[in-house]
Amino acid sequence: MRPSPRARAAIAAITITVFGLFAARPAASAPGQLAFHQSGLVGGGFVNVLAADPSNPSTLLAGGDVSGFHVSTDGGATWTTSNTGITSLFQLQVATILYSHATPGLVYAGVGKKGTGGGLLVSQDGGHSWSLRSAVPQFSAGDNDGIKALPHTHPRSTGTLLAEDPTGGFLYAATFKQGVMRSDDGGHTWTPLGLAGKYLRGLAFDPANPDTLYVGSYNDGVYVTTNASTTGTFTKIAGSPTTPEELDLVGDSLYVAGGKFGVFRTRNGGSTWQQLGGSSIPTNGPFWESVAGYRACGRDVIYAGAKGGGGNAIVRSVDDGATWGSVTGDPSLIHRTIGGPGGPTWWLGGMGTMVLAGGGYVASSIVTGTGAPGGADCLDPDVWVAGRSGIWASQNEAQDWYPMIEGLGVSIARDVSGDPSIAGRTYVAAADWVFLFSSDGLDSVTQKRAPGVVRGTDISIDPGTSPSRVYIGAGKPSTNGEVFSSANPLTNGWTDEGLSSVASGRIPLAVSTQTIASQRIVLAAVEGNGIWRKVGGTWTQVNAVAMASWQPSRGSSFAWAPGASTVYLFDHESGVWRSNDKGKTWTKIWNIRSSVAGTGYLAVDPSNPGRLYVSQTGTGVYRIDGAASGTVDGGALSPTLIYPSSGAGPIETDGAGNLWLALNASPTVTPGLFRSDDAGGSWSPMSDAAYQATALYPYDLWIAPDGQVFVATNGNGVLVGDPS
Repeated sequence: MRPSPRARAAIAAITITVFGLFAARPAASAPGQLAFHQSGLVGGGFVNVLAADPSNPSTLLAGGDVSGFHVSTDGGATWTTSNTGITSLFQLQVATILYSHATPGLVYAGVGKKGTGGGLLVSQDGGHSWSLRSAVPQFSAGDNDGIKALPHTHPRSTGTLLAEDPTGGFLYAATFKQGVMRSDDGGHTWTPLGLAGKYLRGLAFDPANPDTLYVGSYNDGVYVTTNASTTGTFTKIAGSPTTPEELDLVGDSLYVAGGKFGVFRTRNGGSTWQQLGGSSIPTNGPFWESVAGYRACGRDVIYAGAKGGGGNAIVRSVDDGATWGSVTGDPSLIHRTIGGPGGPTWWLGGMGTMVLAGGGYVASSIVTGTGAPGGADCLDPDVWVAGRSGIWASQNEAQDWYPMIEGLGVSIARDVSGDPSIAGRTYVAAADWVFLFSSDGLDSVTQKRAPGVVRGTDISIDPGTSPSRVYIGAGKPSTNGEVFSSANPLTNGWTDEGLSSVASGRIPLAVSTQTIASQRIVLAAVEGNGIWRKVGGTWTQVNAVAMASWQPSRGSSFAWAPGASTVYLFDHESGVWRSNDKGKTWTKIWNIRSSVAGTGYLAVDPSNPGRLYVSQTGTGVYRIDGAASGTVDGGALSPTLIYPSSGAGPIETDGAGNLWLALNASPTVTPGLFRSDDAGGSWSPMSDAAYQATALYPYDLWIAPDGQVFVATNGNGVLVGDPS
């Protein structure tokens, strides 16, 4: 819905004035920038692919399903998010990474979702920053839900999907379903070669025979061309594995991870095939989807990884494929300390199903053979595995395994908040982990999952209690939505507030709570089911128009100053709403919509509940003075555009009433964090390079009383900004 003609005219006039003032007005003498670092919420997400720099094997590059890129220069001991230059959420979905063997520092990556929105990214500084080179080849780095020919989740269309012929100057791409493509100008332009319409899963280039290229097609077998540089005609190899997921060429041997049928090899270009491992590579449950190896002292050393393999998550042969054995079957060798025996205990380490060799583990990508083989057994001691819950590595020939996740945010944090009365007490609502708490400002975290739910959506802290009672909105993907509360999550359990029994199990996307004059009030904005209010033990639906539809952004925003009777809601599908009686009755005050990609955010001045800030993705941030009465659409309220930007994202006020704003990345907007100490009259940049490479799509802000700033992100956990 659009504002009324009178309101639009007022906004237009204000916008013209503010744009001119904003461009000419420098920031006031402002506080220094914050120094940002990743929180302790690390390793919780999925890493699709991993690659090592051929010119420096201690440099690794990881690609996540929602988190983009992370680079390590110390063999995986620490990671830094490296998403500078990314301009869309689809570009954070990484399906494949390839370091150039011809040009040091040059890296290619295929990104996208279900064959749309992505393309070929290029980095010329070793993976620290990126640019879109071509949108012609398309990839799929996440779940392929809705495509009947493919599994909903794993295995995914990720892995070795790019190949380079450094001598001929060609780049090859196995796309999601456009077939194989070739570029002779570094990825700027592309020529289709064949196999269009097939879902491609792996690519192998033979440097000894540069015209030979192998490609695996889902549920269809392995294809080969022997004229890749010219016509690129592909032929299906008779007798090849029917479910190829990954291909790796080691010398003259082509190894194939063959899904539920195991691991295969051909040593004569596909004329004959051998199924490897016998019972040592089980075919009664695991789905083999990754394979990697190297040549050492006259024999092949090969690793294969599985989905659902349990103790057989990773198997290995060190004798040219003759015999195989699990290297993850001994639970005592799967450690939970980050980075090695002296590291901190991983917050997720206690969830056995998610760790390496757990029942839910997926080994999506393997890197090995990057160093010079040595020692009595002539093996490379290092092997890294990417997949569910980050990255694991062994540095002693696959004997001991450790999570290598320091700095690896890779998770979706929907909300972050804290108890203002207790230093360091911080809380996170996470998409996959529901709720986590910390006593040290998120240096370390502990999960405390509420029963029956798998996703956290929002957190509310009741300022009227001490310690502050914590409320969370949570649910399953489409059902079992609920509000839970805890007097103290560190010591107490969760209380089910009973919303699901009256709101048809719909998910609360925003929660706001206060105790005023001993009366506890809980408000919930429920997806597709309106606004609900609980006083005492009874829920009442107080508005059925707001929140009436499904929310593509999966979020909404309350703003409620401590002790105030006036509370606001931004439902980005219907507009901004106000209640002057603590949530009993509601009036729509502005028919403004935020874009589908943005939730739309509100904030109020804690000392002046009538001063409302509205952040609309697509236009910018507005200030409405006297918002406790009247409406914009009726002409009584005149929004002032105080920060024009199509990337306007989360806003928050701190205890002093200063306004904070985070910008979303786009082709025309650089992500950043800004602060205004004068109600939007001037702004000071508060972010640093680490922030701008990580917080491309923030979901929420919280400013602690000590000045620390916490930023919940869509894909990269929570960033913590320390005052200088």
